[in-house]
Amino acid sequence: MTNQSGRFARVMQSQYAAACREQSPYLIPLLDEKDVSRWHFVALNLPPPYTDGEYFFRLDAPPNFPQAPPKFEFVTPNGIYTPGGPICISIGDYHKKNWRPVLGMRGFAREVVNGMLVPSALGAGVRIKVEPAARRAALAAAAAAFNAARHRRLVAALEAFAGAHPAHAAVVLRRRRAAARAVERAFAGNEHGGAPLQAALGDENWENSGLAGASPGELKTLGGYVLKCLGAYDPPIKKAVALLIGAMLGKRQKEFLEYLPAVCGGSDDVVAAVIRHGSVDGLAALGADLAEFLVTSDIDAKKKAGAAFAAKYQNAPAPAPAPTPAPPTDGLSDFLDDVLGEL
Repeated sequence: MTNQSGRFARVMQSQYAAACREQSPYLIPLLDEKDVSRWHFVALNLPPPYTDGEYFFRLDAPPNFPQAPPKFEFVTPNGIYTPGGPICISIGDYHKKNWRPVLGMRGFAREVVNGMLVPSALGAGVRIKVEPAARRAALAAAAAAFNAARHRRLVAALEAFAGAHPAHAAVVLRRRRAAARAVERAFAGNEHGGAPLQAALGDENWENSGLAGASPGELKTLGGYVLKCLGAYDPPIKKAVALLIGAMLGKRQKEFLEYLPAVCGGSDDVVAAVIRHGSVDGLAALGADLAEFLVTSDIDAKKKAGAAFAAKYQNAPAPAPAPTPAPPTDGLSDFLDDVLGEL
């Protein structure tokens, strides 16, 4: 039943705005615009055994919310909470005496995720069944296909949120993990990995990068730059980093230098410093700092980064010839270790 009374709707809209501002790296809220009492959350970016799993669950707020807790039902199989009906947790509808109104919808959602991370704390409850870690890992690997087949509307809502909130902590981490996985697949099991890498970059940026003819050694050396290209959400920046890769491979210097002013935020000093170091060896020397400058999205931070870059390189002597481009500080193996190993 749709619940749209004025006060209730204001409470739910206010709580949704607060949930979006919270910037949790592990939770994304999705509000049903037709019924503000019904929310979905996405639990994502979780550590093993949930790696790569994206889990939808639903909260239905009663008319007297937040004085009473929401009802809770899981949507995506996960190995802890069984989908298909109401679930009992310590602060939920089955245990109203433990509920605290200050928690709100997002506080309830945090408790749900905490139960996944520490299932031993859940105890026994309706539709709670803790599966072995191996089973939870298998369900995580199958979650994307399950959601795509069974819950396309929710998947579309998640993608719409990601597009509307590109700087949200969970969206940024999701994008970085996807980039890391794409590069990992590109280098796993074969020498070149061109097909998955081309698919991840897109045809235009694949062409701009010049990676089609790159050797396995060049691919691995440039892995950090590829990650920055994949992780950029602004298409012009993605194109600029792709062209930088191509220029470092000796294939796209002219195109890169012509395109650079469009993505430098009006910093002529950055452009002048790059032109001065525009050879393959020169770009290898400043490539890591330049790529970091290019992918900086905050306007004020980009101005500061541009000033620091220009001060460092504008009057620096031309570098001695180098046999291969130097990778950025967050190279492939370090990035994969940080993003995939520790999360």
